[in-house]
Amino acid sequence: MYESRYVFWMRKDWQSQDYDVDGVHPAKIMQALSEYIEEHDLYRTIEVDEIFWRARTHTDPNVYWGAKDLGTVGREHAKQANRMSPAGIPMFYGAEDKDTAVRESLVRTSDTHVSVAAFHGTQCFTLIDLTGSKIPSLPSEFDVDRFAERQGILFLRDFVKDLTKPIRESYEQIDYVPTQILTEYLLKVHQREDGGVSGLMYTSAVTGKTCIVLDVPNKRCIDQEDQIERFADDKPHLKMDAASMTTFKIKREYELLPPVNDDPFA
Repeated sequence: MYESRYVFWMRKDWQSQDYDVDGVHPAKIMQALSEYIEEHDLYRTIEVDEIFWRARTHTDPNVYWGAKDLGTVGREHAKQANRMSPAGIPMFYGAEDKDTAVRESLVRTSDTHVSVAAFHGTQCFTLIDLTGSKIPSLPSEFDVDRFAERQGILFLRDFVKDLTKPIRESYEQIDYVPTQILTEYLLKVHQREDGGVSGLMYTSAVTGKTCIVLDVPNKRCIDQEDQIERFADDKPHLKMDAASMTTFKIKREYELLPPVNDDPFA
C-alpha cells in the first residue's frame, strides 16, 4: 500500500534525471527548505498529556464512535484529496481547540451533524511549527549577505500562505498538489538532527487558531482501554477520550447580499 505519492524523485537514482525548475532540481529546493527549518529550529514537541481535537460530520444524530471511527479515516475511505494529503493517503487532521476542529470540518459538507472528541499521543512527538510564531522576520532585499536566507523565508512564507488559504467550493483536487508535495517531503524525507517529524502545525483559515496534521494512520487511533500494538517504527498512537465526545446539529447561516446587477438578464 502506498504511503507517499510524490517524493520518489528524492531517491538518488532519480536525482540525475532532467526535472529541473528554473535550472534547479526540485530535490535541491526541498533540501534547502529542510536545512532552513532545521537551522531555525521550527519545531514544537507535543507532550503525552497535551490534547487536540478532531471532528467529523455525518447524518445520523445518534452515532457513538470510537477512535477508529472518529480518528484518521481508513485508506479505503480516503477518496478525496485534502489540503495536505492526496486521495488514498489519509492523515489525521485536528486542532488545538474544539471550536476550530468543528468549524474546519464544516467546510464543503452537506451533512446534518458533527461529532468531536479529544485525542492525545501515547508518547511525545515532534511537529514542524508553521504557525508563524517561529518564522523569522524578512531580511532587507538590500542586504546582499542575507540574500539566500531571504529567499528561504519567502519560499516558506508562500507555503504557509497556501496552507492557510480558505477552501473554496470551486477547488479541484489538483489545486492541493503543491502543498501535498511539500507536506509529503517534510513528513517522509525531512530529518531533524535527532530524528524525523510526525506532522505539521499551521494556522486555521477559519478561526485563526492552530491546526495540526499528523502522519498517523487509522490503525494507530485507539480507545483508552486498547492495548498499544507495537510496530517496528515505534511511531506514536493516538488515544481518544470517549468521555469528551460531543455531537452537534449543524445550523447553517446565510448572509443576504445585494444583487450584483438589478437586471438578471443584462
